[in-house]
Amino acid sequence: MTSGIAPLTGTTAEQVGKRIVVIDQTAPGGVTATGALKETYFGSIPAERLLMAHHTGMHDRITLRAGLQAGFGKARIYRGTERSLSLIRAFQPDLLIYRPLPTAPLLHHLACTLALEDGVPLLLWFMDDWPERLRATSPAEADAIERDLRRLAQRASGCFAISASMASAFHERYGGPPYQVAHNGVRPEDWSFPRIPRSENDPILLRYSGALAPDMSLASMISLAQAVSKLAASGKPVQLEIRTQKTWLRQYAHKFRSLPGVSIGSASGSQADYRRWIAGADIGIIAYNFDDETIRYTRYSFANKLPELMAAGSAVLAIGPTDIETIRSLQTHGVAAIANRPDVLPEVLLDLVNNPARRHALAAAAQEYAKLLTLDAVRQAMEVHLGGSSPADAGVPDAVSLIRRSPRAPGTEARDWLHIRLRYLKWAYARLRALPHTLRGKA
Repeated sequence: MTSGIAPLTGTTAEQVGKRIVVIDQTAPGGVTATGALKETYFGSIPAERLLMAHHTGMHDRITLRAGLQAGFGKARIYRGTERSLSLIRAFQPDLLIYRPLPTAPLLHHLACTLALEDGVPLLLWFMDDWPERLRATSPAEADAIERDLRRLAQRASGCFAISASMASAFHERYGGPPYQVAHNGVRPEDWSFPRIPRSENDPILLRYSGALAPDMSLASMISLAQAVSKLAASGKPVQLEIRTQKTWLRQYAHKFRSLPGVSIGSASGSQADYRRWIAGADIGIIAYNFDDETIRYTRYSFANKLPELMAAGSAVLAIGPTDIETIRSLQTHGVAAIANRPDVLPEVLLDLVNNPARRHALAAAAQEYAKLLTLDAVRQAMEVHLGGSSPADAGVPDAVSLIRRSPRAPGTEARDWLHIRLRYLKWAYARLRALPHTLRGKA
């Protein structure tokens, strides 16, 4: 199959290193922890060498993007997989990095075709135990996708998991090469900005940024909000601020907005805005539900936001069962206040609110732990696969040129043009709304 693109001749200064394709439902960057994780691992790869395939927000479409950063002329949206597959083949990738998810069948088909039929060298990357959650609700579908995952793992040159416990369990489950750990990390220089001093007269400020998914964190965040509300109603100077994605805001904001001492809003702005916001808290929150479904889904997870919470300089309150890797790790290292049962949450919260010395001690311990989670340390294993040169440069288009010169699918040009620009305008509007807060933080 050909792409219909006239190849460029020769190479440019940017055409060094491998040609890499990343297939993942979540778009890079933005306000999601998973989007930020891709910036952590792939941020140094030039746009000319990196082709991203992710969801568009439309059921039957795939977005192809050159590089991590959004911008006019660097993305195309196509219905189905045929055009995307053709363009990726024209790019002649040296490496495919795939994060499987059951909610992205078009991306799964794309990845399987490239890895199993075309033989593109493959890295698999798992972050949650969604296969077991799928098995509990749809055994037949779980069996089918498990067969694919076994074939992909056997074909892969490298397999990665978000935690050591997941690496062990998934290697036993799917086979393939020994799994290595790849989770989020921090750059110390990103957290070197001066903190705005908080007055003793200021209320104790708790902040949470993340999903409010029913199978992950919603129930525990409601419990926390209710506990904060009771303290606020009793006269305790305490506030909880929640930032979440718009989809969760639309569905669940009403469960929080009527509670005294609790506010909820949309997560927006840049990663730098987020860092300043979370660093302004007295207490940062990480939360999981206590039900069996949540444990099944997240038991091996190492929360992508965890290194950032450790580096923020705030005390950390972790809510959830110790069956979950994230909670167990925090407890083992003694770097957070742990509410490991729903009934102890009010007591643990009250102790943090009443005890500034404990908050300061936990914040200091967390920042020490963050030194073990620096970016250079956590991405070493994957860097081995990302490094090297490409044999396919001569006469092969780079990712930016490929996208900019690619014809659109018939009949979709106006709709795709509008969709991309609406997404860009929403992003720009969110940045403008966050600007006053950013300027205050820099003052």
